[in-house]
Amino acid sequence: MPRILFTPANSTVSVPAGVTVLEAARAADVDIITPCGGRGKCGKCRVRVIEGRVETGETDEQAHGGGSDGWVLACTARVGRTDLIVDVPEKAVWHAGDAEDPSELLKPFSSDHLPVCDRLDRSVEAITLTVATSERDERQSDFARVRSALAALDLESAEFPLTILRGLAEALRLDEGRITLVVERRENHTCILDVISGHVCPPLYGLAVDIGTTNIAVLIVSLREGAILACEADYNDQVVCGLDLISRINYAGRENGLTELHSRVVETINRLTRRACKVCQIQPCEVVAAAVSGNTTMTHLFLGLTPKYIRLEPYSPTILAETPEYRAGRVGLVVNRECHVHLSPSVGSYIGGDIAAGIPCTGLTADSEDICLYMDIGTNGELVVGNRDLLISSACSAGSALEGMDSECGMRAAEGAIKECSLDGDTGRLSLSVIGEGRPLGICGAGLV
Repeated sequence: MPRILFTPANSTVSVPAGVTVLEAARAADVDIITPCGGRGKCGKCRVRVIEGRVETGETDEQAHGGGSDGWVLACTARVGRTDLIVDVPEKAVWHAGDAEDPSELLKPFSSDHLPVCDRLDRSVEAITLTVATSERDERQSDFARVRSALAALDLESAEFPLTILRGLAEALRLDEGRITLVVERRENHTCILDVISGHVCPPLYGLAVDIGTTNIAVLIVSLREGAILACEADYNDQVVCGLDLISRINYAGRENGLTELHSRVVETINRLTRRACKVCQIQPCEVVAAAVSGNTTMTHLFLGLTPKYIRLEPYSPTILAETPEYRAGRVGLVVNRECHVHLSPSVGSYIGGDIAAGIPCTGLTADSEDICLYMDIGTNGELVVGNRDLLISSACSAGSALEGMDSECGMRAAEGAIKECSLDGDTGRLSLSVIGEGRPLGICGAGLV
């Protein structure tokens, strides 16, 4: 197989002939950005072939300045049968978690955004049990004795996952049969999430996740007090695969594209969860409840569902409001693997669970005839207008439509992006305001506006 060296990272990989340079770069842990989702349209993934030959379309070369000087598009150029040396410009590389100050992505959160304490969902609770000690001639298992104690609480049918059962024997014997169980109650199902020796009142932690197309934010919440204990945010690692929803959907159609997008979003959430838990001085496995909100496409990618038909008439996603709930371990989250992950229901193909979750925090839920407007302007823009009688919503492209997708000099709002410009009418002097106050590298959406 051809051997490819990527500089300046000095990362080497061997791949079969015919794969794209982009796929080879990903295999070498070199993340080349593809704002358009790898369709050969934005020209942002240009790399230079220093040695060897690649196969590329003449149209792509002409459109983006390739040709005899070795410049090609990584997303369309294919590895030939010779070894390659490929130079990747710094501006074409995505660095995971490269937000200079991720906290800047979050406005200060307040527990005022949560329901008052007496209205909190009590689906997860801790209960204490005293289990009869085992007698030599009884011939009854530990599990049977616990089930008998649970019967008094009408919980004898509660599910006891194997991961929890493995710790039962020791927990029973450490304090003479006194144990505390963390129990998750669903409408038609009850599950044991943890077993603790002794009669205790353990803190109960929940995880709230907002999966944005560009940014992801997580909160650690006290389920007892309804207080926010920690918040973390960073760029969504999927950004390297496309800046907007349509680009992500297109990228998911590439070979192994859906698997990669699913892994990237889960890895981002887990990275942020670990950081937030470190602030709280707890382990991620101590989090016993999880709620995730995102637009319809992000929800599909989080679950590993194909988003293809969201953009094809009649625009029917795999799931909407009837979103099933899966256990955290099944979807790959690092919290208590047995707890269920609640997904905010989507309203339509482009009005997702993030909007459904946000509306209850606004005046739109008040019993009033006053007309209210709710706006969520991010990578995508959603509007909801109405009152107690009727809500009307719509969606459109926002940031990424300007930042890198269709503008040759467009880029995301990072260091080096022009965010504002002005022209002095008297002198004709043009003044630029650049993020980071360094040399301008491109123009972000705000700068273009």
